[in-house]
Amino acid sequence: LMHAGLVACTPAVPEVAISIGILELYYFIRSHAPRLGVQPFVRALCDKYKCVFRPYLRDQFAAAFDAYMAIRREVQRRMDTALGRDAPNWRAHNSCACCNYKLEDEPPLVIEGFCAMDGGQAPKRSASAGMVDERVFDSDYRIPPEEVDLYANEVAYDTLDESGEPGDDAPKPSVCASRWKNAKAEHHKTAPGMYDQTGVFVTLCRHGLLLWFAEMIRSGELAKYPLASIARMIAAGFRCKSCGYDIGCAFQGTLDRSELLGRLARDACISCGVNSFHGYGHNRICQLEHHPSFREGFGLEDLEVCERFFSWLNGVAGVVRHASHFHWLQFIDLGMR
Repeated sequence: LMHAGLVACTPAVPEVAISIGILELYYFIRSHAPRLGVQPFVRALCDKYKCVFRPYLRDQFAAAFDAYMAIRREVQRRMDTALGRDAPNWRAHNSCACCNYKLEDEPPLVIEGFCAMDGGQAPKRSASAGMVDERVFDSDYRIPPEEVDLYANEVAYDTLDESGEPGDDAPKPSVCASRWKNAKAEHHKTAPGMYDQTGVFVTLCRHGLLLWFAEMIRSGELAKYPLASIARMIAAGFRCKSCGYDIGCAFQGTLDRSELLGRLARDACISCGVNSFHGYGHNRICQLEHHPSFREGFGLEDLEVCERFFSWLNGVAGVVRHASHFHWLQFIDLGMR
């Protein structure tokens, strides 16, 4: 069937097959319009070819598309192996030439590179979506939950008002962090009970290219997510990086006090500050120390690439809300590439 340009909906016992050209068309449309689900695309095909839409047609197309995506991932994996691109952190080092390319004898900069971190709560996944689909999706963008949980105890918190967020472990409570917590929407307090995945935490380079993302699982934007991202930067060998984060002032203190990462981050000269737009929500003393406008080496950099990234990625939220964990990851990953 593959030689004939077809992908079977049930590869083990093929009865119905779909053209690779149609599957590839949907792949590219979905890459550029993440809000387009399978059902409206199949309805459009039925309209074009003058046939009545039936729900089973959507199921058949979805099964064939899963097989097509699995083939693409396997082909990509073999290509990466053949080209020597399967080393750990290869993509993080080579995805953005502007950030990582260096000339011989290039004079060192005060800050050698910028990145930004933030959590997005739009692409949630309902807890009632079920666990029937046991397939495992692997992505070189994803920080596994077990790796994130290594830093779950890096923030000490004692009261019911504290939850392990950046700044909870500060000897003196941060005014900025408190304001940020109080400004949260009311639905964030109930979201962990309604959803398994409550969003994604992303790390981007200054040009908006994704470095890593982590699933936020039944929680808000806890400190363990940016800590895991910083750990990835250190493991990748990045040095002299400055990371923009909404509450980078409070998180810098959390990072400094971290037993696992504090010394490593200082040795790698990795620091955190606030984003340009969000920074104006911080008090004046904080701005003078952490705002890009007042820090040496930042120039015109605003570190607000996460907001632009989420304005694109949020399009996928509506079609993955009730998806299986496998499909949630598959389409989140597709929307990020």
